[in-house]
Amino acid sequence: MQTLLYLKAHWHIIIGMLIVIGLAVAAYIDWQFLQLDLYGPRDTVGNGITVGLAKAFDNRSLSLRIEQLSNNLAQLRVVDQKATESIGKFQGESSHSSTQELTLKANGSTTATAAGAGNKTDSNKSEAKPEFTLTAGDILSEQLNLASQIVNLQTLYERSLTDRLIGDTTRLQTVLGFQVSITPPAGFENSAAIVEVAVRMSPTQPNIAAGDRVSLVALIPQEKTYNSQSISTNSQSIGGSAVASVVSLGVNSKGESRQLFVHRDSDIVAFERKPTDKPCLFEDDKAIVFGWEFRPVLGHNTVAAGVRQMLAVIALPHIDKSEVPVDVNVEIKTRSYWRRYDYTKQTSRRKWHWYPRKTDGSGIVENEKQELAIPNTAKIHTSLTPKIERIDWYRTSPEQGIVTVKGENLFSGTRIIAGGQVYREDDGTLVSKSDKALEFEIPLRIIVSGDVVISGRFGPSFQLKLGADPKWPNLHGLYITSAVIKQSRHGKFRRITLDVKGLDAEGEDTDLSEETLEGFPQPLLFIGEEQIPPPYEYFDAEPKRVATPSKPPLADPNAPKEPAPQEFTRRYPSTKKWLRVEAWIPSHITVSRNWLWRFRVPFCGLAFQSPYPLEVFEPSLTRLGSDEKNTVFRIAHSLGHERPLTVEIDRIYDTGPELVKVDPNQGDYRLTISNKIASNYRNLVLRIAGHNEPYVIAIPGNEKPDK
Repeated sequence: MQTLLYLKAHWHIIIGMLIVIGLAVAAYIDWQFLQLDLYGPRDTVGNGITVGLAKAFDNRSLSLRIEQLSNNLAQLRVVDQKATESIGKFQGESSHSSTQELTLKANGSTTATAAGAGNKTDSNKSEAKPEFTLTAGDILSEQLNLASQIVNLQTLYERSLTDRLIGDTTRLQTVLGFQVSITPPAGFENSAAIVEVAVRMSPTQPNIAAGDRVSLVALIPQEKTYNSQSISTNSQSIGGSAVASVVSLGVNSKGESRQLFVHRDSDIVAFERKPTDKPCLFEDDKAIVFGWEFRPVLGHNTVAAGVRQMLAVIALPHIDKSEVPVDVNVEIKTRSYWRRYDYTKQTSRRKWHWYPRKTDGSGIVENEKQELAIPNTAKIHTSLTPKIERIDWYRTSPEQGIVTVKGENLFSGTRIIAGGQVYREDDGTLVSKSDKALEFEIPLRIIVSGDVVISGRFGPSFQLKLGADPKWPNLHGLYITSAVIKQSRHGKFRRITLDVKGLDAEGEDTDLSEETLEGFPQPLLFIGEEQIPPPYEYFDAEPKRVATPSKPPLADPNAPKEPAPQEFTRRYPSTKKWLRVEAWIPSHITVSRNWLWRFRVPFCGLAFQSPYPLEVFEPSLTRLGSDEKNTVFRIAHSLGHERPLTVEIDRIYDTGPELVKVDPNQGDYRLTISNKIASNYRNLVLRIAGHNEPYVIAIPGNEKPDK
């Protein structure tokens, strides 16, 4: 009692002291927060929302996938005849039950109880459980509504004509990507994260009219939802009793209700706003403003932490010229903040603090302006078309070979078309190593023919072949100057020798060596249609130089000078280095005299495929005829014009009266021997200077003419 009297007498002093203490505590707390802001620990969380720089994606890739989605939507059969199956089914069942109890008790006597119960069910009684469904009309109505939604989605995915055209030309479109990272700090519970983006044409962009604006085509995702279940339970109980001197009366009532329903809970919601709404990102009305709202879902108090990839399809007020590669510049500005979110009402409002020094609790962050160059379609295809730097192939079987392609822009989705077959990564016929390498296996006959086309992710398709090697820019083709074949005396194999020379861009000879071919795919050698299997032997050869004889002096120095006669000096085609190729021909390959040699470097075009008529190295002996004393033979040899030869029958015949060289520039000889020698000997031995192995040739007999 004395305490109350004391407080009543000194209440104004006590209240003043409490106010002073409160102000002191508030000042101390404010000072502590100030010290925390000035000298406290630092981190890089900020407001917990980080919006990365905008990136331009390929609009065609998105369009292809949207077209596939649209086609899939068109294949959905949402209106069918199953609606008629619901005719005659039950559409509902209702039941009601109630219980009442009244207790009456007389003191000193027995108790009387009256109870009543009721149970009413409006349904057909049957031992089998009835089937419940919507009416046939309601099902048909839902199917029609779903079909209408599919049509709306298809129309949206096809994009409006105003977003695709400027006048009668194609409008440039692009896909902007924004990487949004969210890590909610403490204090942002029950709040939604907001990201706003403003896009406008750069003021420095030429050929843009003053009223031209960027158009927003679509936002991806438009929304992200979850199916949630909500349960609401309500229970009420009422009881009462009354006691009289003689009688006790009691009443008891109880009721309970329970509701369960499924609803959509949105995690991400896309929106578009007026560019002039305050505060503005750009101080004009030429920009478009859009963004996404990230909400807490599934009973959580905060937005789920993580990284989201957000996409926005926009149409620019610029013509998309297919033949002129250009960049179109746009300006982009982003802003992020938080808003208070009411989960029960699914509404948001401004976020503020009760603390005066930090009233604004949105944590707004406005990023610097970004200028982004958007390439048009021509520049995308020009810059990202496949570029081939090296092609190698390896023999895996007598009929198959694996091809390795190295270069740039060999993106996933690149296809190879060869021999009427498509090689792609999806079906395992092509292996993509990276954006710079891929490999596939094809028949050797296709490698030889060179009919291989590469279809890249960007740019037009073209024949798969190499250009000029950077190390050997002067080599643009090959040709064969000579090709001979020689039979081995110790087996069934034959030896082939080719002389190959190089050509420059002007069709003139250029140096060719074994080192030169190292920058090109492995060459292939063919005789007719038969491939000669590797390995091949290469030998660098120097050009043969022939001295030019001097002109003969004039008979009379004082005589009038006559026009100088044309020089008859024999020269070789060029003075450039050339390459000699040698290989063994297996016995199963048949050699015909009318076949062609083909020395080809695959994947280099027709300029690197050189045919040459076959020259058989084997000498030939032909009987020309005879008289009463002698018989005349013709001996032909491909190297007879370069190296002298001798013939051994009964003796050794050198070049002379019996063995006459008919043409000094050809390997053509005439051999004259007596009839007796021609008839007594079956073979002759032919030796060529510089060859250790002689040739044994059968002497043809004298065929009698038909009578």
